[in-house]
Amino acid sequence: MHPIAALADIFRRCDVPWAVVGAHAANFYRRDIRTTLDVDVLVSLGTKEMAVVADAMVAEGWRIKRTMPEGWLLRVEHPTHGPADIIAAGVEYQDIALARAQDRSFPGVIAKVLAVEDVLIHKLIANRAQDEADVLSILAANPDLDLEYLDHWIEFWEVADRYRHCQAETTSRGREDDEGDQS
Repeated sequence: MHPIAALADIFRRCDVPWAVVGAHAANFYRRDIRTTLDVDVLVSLGTKEMAVVADAMVAEGWRIKRTMPEGWLLRVEHPTHGPADIIAAGVEYQDIALARAQDRSFPGVIAKVLAVEDVLIHKLIANRAQDEADVLSILAANPDLDLEYLDHWIEFWEVADRYRHCQAETTSRGREDDEGDQS
């Protein structure tokens, strides 16, 4: 069973809305696929505690590697499915992103994946080297973007400068690719 199918089963039983985020989500929109060892998932717990999810995961053979005292992160590992990070939505934007998530096919399951704009926003906020690489590859793939939505949230999260930097970098790389094609 694919790790995302295993997680889907647990979240369904816990009645927890969720979506794939991170590299697995980015790979649906990237120009090229990036390998990753873990699965990142955003969940909306509502009135539930992360312990409900943790208990269900332990019952299915997942080992708790780390929990944040505030309850927003559960880091787990399964001997067959590998590592996963379960991130609890903590702000209104994350609930909006979950509501916009789209069905995507993984082996053995249809799962919600963040929309391309929300993947970009999450990657811009995280601001690690691999996140910038994801943003650059997504922009290079030239996806249809809801620019009004994207602009609103990148301004809200104060990551517009990072986004503009990535846009400029993508444009520059595109010109270099075009020049290489002409020689």
